[in-house]
Amino acid sequence: MYTYKKNLSTTSFPDLPKLQDGFPTGMKRVIIGSNELLTPHLHPDTNETTIFLSGSGEVGIV
Repeated sequence: MYTYKKNLSTTSFPDLPKLQDGFPTGMKRVIIGSNELLTPHLHPDTNETTIFLSGSGEVGIV
């Protein structure tokens, strides 16, 4: 298990359901720089990656 100790920028999009397709209500979109990921090589062509964090702490990389 890995712990990410840096504060992340979080934004909630309650009025944009298309961002929450397949995700539980209330999920937040979190954007972090690819150079801050544990595996930045997964996204070599962009400087940011979108992940979804649920209240339980489960993560899905999109």
